[in-house]
Amino acid sequence: MTLRQAQDDRSPHVPVLIDEVCAALEPGPNRLIIDATFGAGGYTRR
Repeated sequence: MTLRQAQDDRSPHVPVLIDEVCAALEPGPNRLIIDATFGAGGYTRR
């Protein structure tokens, strides 16, 4: 992905490792997991 594509709101974020990440984090009862990433970053410009 180029910088221009990343800045273009029409370029969607496509999660490709969601199952692997969830398995590695082992979510379950009494576990708090916070996703503090900026994602594609579009909303961070405001």
